Amino acid sequence: MNNTILQNNTLFIRSQDSDNLLDNRSEFTITLQNSIKKKSNEIFKIIIQSVQIPYTFRNTNSNNNVLDWEENNVLKTPLVIKSGNYNILELTTEIQSLMNSNSTYGNDTYTLLYNQIENIVELKSTNANNTKLLFNSGNNKERSIASQLGFTKENDIIFNSNLVKVSDSYVNLITINSLFIRSNISGVNSYDSSTKQQSNILSVIPINTDPLGIITYQYYEGVPYTLYDNDNIQNLNFSLTNQQGNIIELGNQINWSFVMSIQIIKNTEYFIPDTINNNLENELVEEKIKKFKVPNQLDELIDVNEIKNKIKSHEEKHNENIDEIKNKINNI
Repeated sequence: MNNTILQNNTLFIRSQDSDNLLDNRSEFTITLQNSIKKKSNEIFKIIIQSVQIPYTFRNTNSNNNVLDWEENNVLKTPLVIKSGNYNILELTTEIQSLMNSNSTYGNDTYTLLYNQIENIVELKSTNANNTKLLFNSGNNKERSIASQLGFTKENDIIFNSNLVKVSDSYVNLITINSLFIRSNISGVNSYDSSTKQQSNILSVIPINTDPLGIITYQYYEGVPYTLYDNDNIQNLNFSLTNQQGNIIELGNQINWSFVMSIQIIKNTEYFIPDTINNNLENELVEEKIKKFKVPNQLDELIDVNEIKNKIKSHEEKHNENIDEIKNKINNI
């Protein structure tokens, strides 16, 4: 009953058709000319059927490309690593170059070495004074490059000519694990572990291709769906984010698209409990039986004595008829 589709609406959504067309089209709005409406005892069931997203975004980007640091207890201007899809050697070379070119102690002060066997980074300095990477206390902690270098954000890292520091975790360049389609038409049955509350996530899209390919997704039976309980749907807001909820930077005027099914089904909150349902059904059956039942003579009780008396009466009458015939014959 609750999965019976009363109405099914298929929407073909393209970011280039947005009401508020911007260069970065990871976030956009669509307004339907005619709203989709439901009754109070119904609910919307929303399914993302298929998705196509160009893999143009970069793993090192404005959400995770900043390095806060100090030299000899003097706070330095944060280093901003140019966004891109780096391998670890390219990334350590870029950061090493930025640190040396902005160091008070010269262009050959710092070395960042990647240990491939252990998947960690070693930090070295030729200067006896402390250099501190502010992975924990920096103003840009939430945008830190730390995880790409194999460091957690639990501690600031101090090193000098006598103290080499190595990653306290492992190098991880896959900073975007999945893509999340979020919308204003969600929330009844969707929850987010980061907020522990109802979520605006419509669907999670796994990244199943390499950079510069097309990320595709196809719904299959068993994938979670979203329930939405407003009376109508007309204004639709969509955004494409990473797992932290940050907007994905696809690039200027790069579009993505998806197919969405908006179904109307019965709202289980309006269902009569099964026990009451069963009782009502039984009462209806009994009423129908009483109304349409044809009397069956076989259902009546048989009175044996009455039948015997009837038989005896017939026999006596028969005998009387025979005696009367005999008398007539004798009188001839």
